[in-house]
Formats: sequence, C-alpha cells, structure tokens
Amino acid sequence: MVRVALPLPVDRLFDYKVPAPLARASRPGCRVRVQAGSRRLVGVIVEQIPSPQSPSDPDREPGAPRPLRPLLALLDDEPALPPSLLAALLEEARACLCPIGIALAGALPAGAAPRTARGLRLTTRGRTALASGAVEGGAGRVLRALAGGGRTPAELRRMLGGPPSHLEELVRDRWIEPATLDRSPRVRRARIQTARLAEHVACAEV
Repeated sequence: MVRVALPLPVDRLFDYKVPAPLARASRPGCRVRVQAGSRRLVGVIVEQIPSPQSPSDPDREPGAPRPLRPLLALLDDEPALPPSLLAALLEEARACLCPIGIALAGALPAGAAPRTARGLRLTTRGRTALASGAVEGGAGRVLRALAGGGRTPAELRRMLGGPPSHLEELVRDRWIEPATLDRSPRVRRARIQTARLAEHVACAEV
C-alpha cells in the first residue's frame, strides 16, 4: 500500500493498493496515475505502508470502509522528487498550511507528466469490418484512421482534413467506442542555440 498526495485542496493523503507488477518500482517521490472519484489524477507517492492501516480512499464516506483502489500506472522509473527535496517540500507545506498535494504538484514542471485524453478507438467488431472492406466512404476513412490506435477528436480532424463524419453511427453500431487514451507530456525539451568558431579559424586570428 502507498499513500499518495493528490492535487486537491485537502490536507490529507490517500491510500492505494499497489499492483504486483508495480510493487518494486513504486517509491516515494514517484508520480502515479490514480482514479479519484470520476477523475483520473496524477499524484506523488509520499509513503510506503507495508500493511494496511486505516485506509483512506478519496471516494469513501466516513464510517463506510471499502477496498482500496489500485494504482492505475507508475509514471516514473526514478523518483521525480528525490528524497531530500520531497522531505523539504513536505515540511514547507505543513509550515505554510498548504495542502500537501498542491505543494508537490507546484514543485513539478507544469505539463511534465504523461496525461490522458478522451477519444475513440476501434472495437473488435470495427476491426473485423475494416479488414473485410465492408465500410466505405466517410465511415471507412474514420475506421482506417483508428486502425493504428485510439485518437482524440482533434487528432481525427487533423488526419482526415476536417471534422470526422459518421461518428455517432459508428458508435451506435459498436464499430468504435469512447476510450481514455494515454498521451505524452505537453512540455518539450528546450533547444538552445550556440555558436562556435569555424574549423579554419585559429584563436590567434580573433
């Protein structure tokens, strides 16, 4: 079990079960994706708890215990917040009366975490229809655009050169379905331009 700080205006941590494949790599300072109510949030592991101790699920009503939800994904191979920095941030958050999850989220670069987006993907029935060549026109173009994986509406517009058609019909016929898609962080590595002397120029000539 781990205790996770979520970017919510509450001064508490939330307990989650760690799936076996993530157990060894889930360490304090690592970012995780979790389900909190109807939302998926990115939080930071603050503590590892070897055995359950009065679990607190963000969806649990007071006095009504329920099984812990599992972590959905581990987003870091190494802690995004090293132990010394994590400890300093926790101490400052308590001193400033700032919710822990908001303090830790503010210490991380904005847009640095992988994100999720709502989109559409092919169903098994849709893949069968696409392979058979039975769907043509605008509907066929949508199915072909989704053949390589789920897409957001904006991605479909770019791929098709305009608003995709027949989406409601394809969903109704169970050829495509709404899906939560994993997407890369929004931030990109900064590029710095530098200059250097040309190979034929000697330092003495400058």
